[in-house]
Amino acid sequence: MQSIITPIALLFATLPAFAGTVTNAEIGGFGTYVISGSASAYYTPGGTDPSTITATATADAITLGPERAGFLGITDEGANVFGHQDIFIGSFSVYCANELACNPQVATVPFTLGVPFEIEVDAFASILGVDYGSAGVTFQFSLYEVSTFNSSLPGAGVIVYDASSVPEPGTFALVGVFFLLAPLAGRVRNGQPDRGRFGNGVVMAAPSRAE
Repeated sequence: MQSIITPIALLFATLPAFAGTVTNAEIGGFGTYVISGSASAYYTPGGTDPSTITATATADAITLGPERAGFLGITDEGANVFGHQDIFIGSFSVYCANELACNPQVATVPFTLGVPFEIEVDAFASILGVDYGSAGVTFQFSLYEVSTFNSSLPGAGVIVYDASSVPEPGTFALVGVFFLLAPLAGRVRNGQPDRGRFGNGVVMAAPSRAE
């Protein structure tokens, strides 16, 4: 993971009053095995600013397949002055406040696969007297199946998708029904009996009743 120590160190220089603001946050990597994100919020010279600033990025994610046990592996690092940063991945979270250098984290924890979950990254900074705060954080994470050899260990990696790009399970069923019935509907529109899997197309008329 790319280090943020150099840019964060630059943010922490004491800035004069009447500073401007910069806020950036992003989450990316969907459709791959590695999701990454970052957030930063800081003051720059020039202009009049609010007493607090926040940078936030959120995304809804999902892995394919049924609901099942799995693992989350994450690395993150960051730093802040007169501020804090947060990372949320489903029920897992990381928080660090007022630390010149938050302890870099490398963690592997249980995680539920096959269900939607939210990802969020935040950076918050504030002004305290004549001092201007700043905050920044980066992270990367991957999801894993449970190992087939040891259920307490991660196994194969799992691709993480943007939830909005994955159709609901019911959508797949509707598509399947459409492709099944479309040929039959075409024959009916053309006035032709179906000679496929639904019969031989012969229609027997009932005998008329004698007068």
